Amino acid sequence: MQNKVTDEQLYGMPYYEKGACYSGSLGKMRYHLERINSEHELFQTFKEDDKYNFLATIWWGEYCYEKTPVEDLVTNVFPFDTDGKHKATLWINEQSESK
Repeated sequence: MQNKVTDEQLYGMPYYEKGACYSGSLGKMRYHLERINSEHELFQTFKEDDKYNFLATIWWGEYCYEKTPVEDLVTNVFPFDTDGKHKATLWINEQSESK
């Protein structure tokens, strides 16, 4: 079992710029990282010209992202840039240590 998620494991910015998402697991914790736009209900403005954010989601259990009840999902929003992706990686790792 891997102990930490790495920035490299979550691919580079071009992957997310195309609208792709990434899902993985650390033991029983599952995680999902995706790009969201300003139409999304969780969108936040970090800089004036922001068009996208990263939405990081974690949950515990056996089910995939799409089959997990919304109330079991824990989310956080980060700027859509390299630093934001790094902060999302750190947050995912923190969540895996919290349970």
